[in-house]
Amino acid sequence: MPRSFVVLVGVLLRQIRLVFPSGKIVLHLNNQAYMFLLLAAAFQVIHQSTQPIDCPEKKWATAGVPYDEPGGPPRRYLVLSNGPEIIADWSMPDTVDHVNLYWGKIPFDGQDLRLRIYMDHLIDPKSKLDSLDIRFCMGIRDGDGSQISVARCVSTFAVTPENEPRQYIDPGQKLPLAHLSQKWQTTLPSGSTVLVPNDTDPGDVAGIGMTLKQHPNNLQYGNLIAELDLHADHALKGRSLIVRTVARKPGGSLGTSHDPSCALPGAGERGWWPQADVYVRSDPHDPILIDPSAQQPLTAYMRIGDNGGVDWAMFNKYDNQKRPVMNNADDIYGTKNSGLWGVNVLYRVYLRGNVDSTAAVKLSIACALKDWPVAHVLSGPFFETDTPWTNYATGKLNVTAPGYLNRRSATDYDVVELGKISNLGDKATFVEYFVDTAGSSMLPTYLIFQPQKK
Repeated sequence: MPRSFVVLVGVLLRQIRLVFPSGKIVLHLNNQAYMFLLLAAAFQVIHQSTQPIDCPEKKWATAGVPYDEPGGPPRRYLVLSNGPEIIADWSMPDTVDHVNLYWGKIPFDGQDLRLRIYMDHLIDPKSKLDSLDIRFCMGIRDGDGSQISVARCVSTFAVTPENEPRQYIDPGQKLPLAHLSQKWQTTLPSGSTVLVPNDTDPGDVAGIGMTLKQHPNNLQYGNLIAELDLHADHALKGRSLIVRTVARKPGGSLGTSHDPSCALPGAGERGWWPQADVYVRSDPHDPILIDPSAQQPLTAYMRIGDNGGVDWAMFNKYDNQKRPVMNNADDIYGTKNSGLWGVNVLYRVYLRGNVDSTAAVKLSIACALKDWPVAHVLSGPFFETDTPWTNYATGKLNVTAPGYLNRRSATDYDVVELGKISNLGDKATFVEYFVDTAGSSMLPTYLIFQPQKK
C-alpha cells in the first residue's frame, strides 16, 4: 500500500474566517470566489457547518506515556494549581499575608527532575483584595547537601482580556502555542546558576509567577504555564522536592515549605502527576472503515479530552462508587485534573479503506459543547515514518496558529478542516495529530471523519 498523504484542498465558502494569534479577520466572499489555503500553514480555515454529527462514535482504546517509547521525550511531571480557582476573602482573611494555594511532595530520587507547572487563578470581584502576587516556590527535603541546580526554566503568562465573556479562549491559544512550539515569553538567562534551597527557605528562586489584579465587574483569570528542569550532583534515594504555589498580599511573606497548610483542602483542582505528556490511540485491530460509497455523509466521530476517556482517566481517579480518590500518598492536597490542564496529548487514529479499492477521508475538528468555545493549537498530520515526539522535544514541530471553535446548536457549529488523507488501502494505517488546548478550554472536542468520493 502506498504511504498515505495529505492533499491540501481548495475551499469554496460564503464566509471564511482566518484566525491569527491576535484575533480574527472576517472575509466576506461571494458564491463564485475561490480561495486555496494550505491547512498546515500559518493560519487555519474555520467555517460554519449545518450538518448534524449523525454517525457512530468510535472510542479510544489505550493511553500511555511517550517516554517509555524509543525517541520519546524525557519524563516530565505535571504540577497543577487550579484551586481555589477563585481567591476570595474567606480563603485569604485579613489575619494572614499569604496562603498556600497548593502544596505537594514529589520524589526526587534520580539526578534529573522535569516539571510542567500550570496555574489558573483569579481574585473574586467582590473581594477586598486589590492585587495578589502568585509565586511558585520549592525546596529540597531529606537531601544530603548536594547541589541541585535549575538547568532550564521557561514560562508564558496569559491574562483574559477585561470583559471577555469567553474566559478560556486567550489562554487556550497562547499557552499551548508556547509549549508545543517551545517558544516562551521568559527564559532563564544562559549561563545563570540558580540553586534549589532546602525546605526551610521560602524557595522563590525560579522566577515563576504572576500578578493578579481585582476587577469588580469581571472574572479576569490569570493563567501561566512553565517548564522547569532540575539537576542534582548525584542520585539519592528518599530525597523529595516540596512544591508550593503561594498567594501573597503586596509586601507579604511567602512562608516556607515546612508549612504544609493549604487553602480550602479538597476544593478546586490541583495536584501533581508523574506524566505531563501522553498519547491516546484507537484500536489498530478495529480501524475506522472509510467507505466513500456509503450513504451517510459522516463515517464516525471521536471525542478528544472526554470526561471518562482513557486520557482523562490518567489524571482523575475514582473508586467503585464513583467517588474521587487521592492521586497518591505523597499528594495529600491533590484532587483531580478534569480539564487536562497543562497536559500535552498526541492522538493516533487507525483507518482503512475498502478491500477492492482505495479510499480518501477528510478530517475535521468541531466543538462538542454548546456555547463554550474551544481554543486550540494544532500540529500534524504525522504518519508511520514521522517522529512527532522527537520534533516536539527539540522544538521542531510545524505548529499552526491558534484558533477557536464555537457550537451554537446541533446544526450550527464551527469546523476546522485538518486535511484530506488519500490512498487508504485495505490494511490499517494511522494518522496522528497534536490537538492541544493546554486544558485552557472547555472540553471535549469532536474529531470527525468524512469519506470523500473520487
